[in-house]
Amino acid sequence: MNAKPDSEEFRKEFRRIREQFIEKLDQQIAGRVVLAFRTCDTNGQPLPWIWDDEACKFAHYVGTIEHAKAFMRNMIDQGMLLGFAGASTDSGLDVWLTAWEGPPSRGPVWPSGIVPLFQEVHAGVVIGEQAK
Repeated sequence: MNAKPDSEEFRKEFRRIREQFIEKLDQQIAGRVVLAFRTCDTNGQPLPWIWDDEACKFAHYVGTIEHAKAFMRNMIDQGMLLGFAGASTDSGLDVWLTAWEGPPSRGPVWPSGIVPLFQEVHAGVVIGEQAK
């Protein structure tokens, strides 16, 4: 991206890149029976990622497509690298999401036994020399 980081042009282009990546999730799950959206840490361990008001903590492991898209937006906005993968289950598909820092080669790491039917990785937004 060649826009100055503090410009409106940068914000628009960043949003466009982010939303294009999120559209890949919609494309990958189109026509499939998705049973659950789940997250895992950088070691492939499942994480609770859905907030529970009564418990005042992240307490639930399964979310909706809306939760997944919000997670993706938040992670990309924070500069994290992000991946998602679809894994077959007995009666449909589980979609796994994960985020990490560092080079794209560090991730994604999925839970043991997960064999992705599809996988996409958002490796961050590169700022061109002209914008610096």
